[in-house]
Amino acid sequence: MGQRKTKNTSTCCDTTPSYKEEKGPFRRIAVVGSQRNGKTTLVRSFQELSLSKEEFKKVLQESLACVLTLVMEGLSSDDLSKILNHDDVIQSTPLKQILMNKSTITSHCSEHLISIAQLEDLRTLVMWFWKSSHVQEMVFEWNPERVPPENIALLIQKMTRNEIQFNPSHYVSDSTSGIYEYKFMRNDLQYSTFDLGGDRYTRRRWLHCFENIDCFIVVASLTDFAESYDDRITKIEDSLAYYDMLIDSKWTCDNRIVLVLTKADIFVQRLRNARIKYNGAMDSIIRKELECVDNDCQQRMILNSIISEYYKNFNTK
Repeated sequence: MGQRKTKNTSTCCDTTPSYKEEKGPFRRIAVVGSQRNGKTTLVRSFQELSLSKEEFKKVLQESLACVLTLVMEGLSSDDLSKILNHDDVIQSTPLKQILMNKSTITSHCSEHLISIAQLEDLRTLVMWFWKSSHVQEMVFEWNPERVPPENIALLIQKMTRNEIQFNPSHYVSDSTSGIYEYKFMRNDLQYSTFDLGGDRYTRRRWLHCFENIDCFIVVASLTDFAESYDDRITKIEDSLAYYDMLIDSKWTCDNRIVLVLTKADIFVQRLRNARIKYNGAMDSIIRKELECVDNDCQQRMILNSIISEYYKNFNTK
């Protein structure tokens, strides 16, 4: 097997991107969706096979710093202070000062953590925070007012087993908004992928990236069923409406358009913990109790049927 050359770059491009054709076969992909729906994780997965060891280490360090930032944002100042004073695991004085100051925990906090903490220090801190009952309560008892880092339990499980050969962006992510262009090469084919994120009011800024796009990937999170922009529409309904708009538009109807529904595992877990009340009538697809599901295959079949029925009903509105 011959050695494969790889190229992997990413840039933030709020201005019109360059469409100068590069040498060799070239493809442009636009991945669109709202914040925290898994689209950036999907884009990073495209690049996964092109990461060098140092690049992979940097992604892991950024992800661990993101975990700490999201966890601390979800905790109250009193809870955070109790956790940090309960144990002297934190040996780094500058690091402890940043963690103790709730006001410094902003969207840029992860950048500060990366600059002063080594990879192993961040790994130790994440596992140490996980031992706190406050953190586990925040993760497992879903509250719309506190958005915890999703899949953190799987991330901790991987780190506990010392399984570091995995893509950390599959387990934790940070909210991305704006336009980011990722370039990489796979099997002698060059790809330029645009990560287009933001709420429904910022989508007009994406239009200049739609020129010469070969494929649109619309990402919608199943966990958005309970999160709404306003009283009229939920986030997942808005994502499905945007998908329909791309299909019906004369500018994009000839392109390949893919709908990706993400976070099915978190969706199932959230349904178990969420307090959902239904007072409507029962019909063929609504029953008071679901049958016992004892394996992943049955769970997947039931979930797929629910998604299909939901999307069919949405299209008939």
